Amino acid sequence: MDSKRHVVLRISTTCPGTNSSVAFFRDVLARARAAPATMVTVLASEPKAVVEDWLRRNNLDAGRIEVVRSPSQMGLLLIPTSVITDGDGVVTDLLIGAPSQAASKDFLDRVSGSANARPVDNSNYGEEVSLLEAERRRAKATIAVLDLRPRAAFESGHLTGAMNIPRDELAVRLPKELPSGAQLALDCRQFRLRECRVLARALGSDGAAPVLIITK
Repeated sequence: MDSKRHVVLRISTTCPGTNSSVAFFRDVLARARAAPATMVTVLASEPKAVVEDWLRRNNLDAGRIEVVRSPSQMGLLLIPTSVITDGDGVVTDLLIGAPSQAASKDFLDRVSGSANARPVDNSNYGEEVSLLEAERRRAKATIAVLDLRPRAAFESGHLTGAMNIPRDELAVRLPKELPSGAQLALDCRQFRLRECRVLARALGSDGAAPVLIITK
């Protein structure tokens, strides 16, 4: 088993939030190099050569670059996102978006392994509710139910009133199609709960109402 901690920096070289966070990324890399058993990975969906060029131009020596075709399937919907995982792969810290000065300091302290640093999580994660409770709230028009399954699975049966946005289309479609003012509820009965918790954290991080998870 890998005993190293991992710091993952989800970026896009054309994203304003990424480009405004260069100084923060530089500090993360410096802290990680000084911390014991800590590895940094830059995660992007662009060609590796493009990412390497961007890192070089910004004097960022990341060491490891992973190109993933659809990071949204990992729950990394928003850019930039900075994550710390422990040696077992469990997420211990989550920082979504360009960090504030206070959030930046807290995250850097966590990268350094400071004993007094509190875990960082600026996401907006809601509660887990039963199918019965979700139906009650949907009937009152207080939630919008989102089904993340492929279209064929959705068409074979789904919750009344649910909208279908396959998981790999979330980043593009959700901002345009989510009903205004509705609290989002993810139908996660056919997904791993851990996956849905990560997605809920990412989707609920933009000042909206906390995202709910519908469980069995």
